[in-house]
Amino acid sequence: KKEEVDKPIIVALMPERVINRGIPSTRLLAYILMSKFVDHLPYYRQIEMFKRIEVSIKSNTINGWIAKTCVLLKPLYDAFCKHLFSQNYLQADESTVKVLKFKKKGKKGKAHTGYYWVYYDPVNHQVAFIFDPGRGRVYPAEHLKDFKGTLQTDGLSVYDAFDLLEYVELIACMAHIRRKFIEALPNDKKRAEPILLLMQQLYDIETEAREKKYNHQQRLELRQEKAVPIMAKLKLDLDKLHND
Repeated sequence: KKEEVDKPIIVALMPERVINRGIPSTRLLAYILMSKFVDHLPYYRQIEMFKRIEVSIKSNTINGWIAKTCVLLKPLYDAFCKHLFSQNYLQADESTVKVLKFKKKGKKGKAHTGYYWVYYDPVNHQVAFIFDPGRGRVYPAEHLKDFKGTLQTDGLSVYDAFDLLEYVELIACMAHIRRKFIEALPNDKKRAEPILLLMQQLYDIETEAREKKYNHQQRLELRQEKAVPIMAKLKLDLDKLHND
């Protein structure tokens, strides 16, 4: 009929896929990511698990999916980093990671050492991992360019420059300081052991706060009452050791 000709069938556009021309759903990609980075299941184990339900996925396919998913997640990652670095207290550290180089045609080459720079917000229990190829001062300087507040680190010299900034207070890490006295214990027990015993009292106070599930104000009051006298004694003993 003429009326039917004047009203042709219109096919709606297909819904967009997460990956252009790809078959994985958002749920499948989220499952693979969570299994890998939260449950620590390597991709090859996940592939074997999929085989048990007669789903065949090649390793290069999963790698390609995850690479493209990470690109999609980049704006969220950037927003999270901006939020984290707006906090006024962060702990920083860095750790090596082996990075595999690839030659032409996708062939594996030699591995080189890269670094994960880790920034932790102990108040809100949030952490950011930033990969960089080196361990130089230029990297934390870029990461922390907008940070204002208290920065807690180990004794790595790249952090020294932050102590010169008016808007950053650089503080040390008790665990790293304690480690040096543990290393000195076999050689000089007489001087190292009293310092370690004082530090252990500080750790006992923190254990008490954790076990009693104290909030921040209660932790502060507990530290003012019990930790401050110990810290004063610790400073006197350390100054004496330094002057001996």
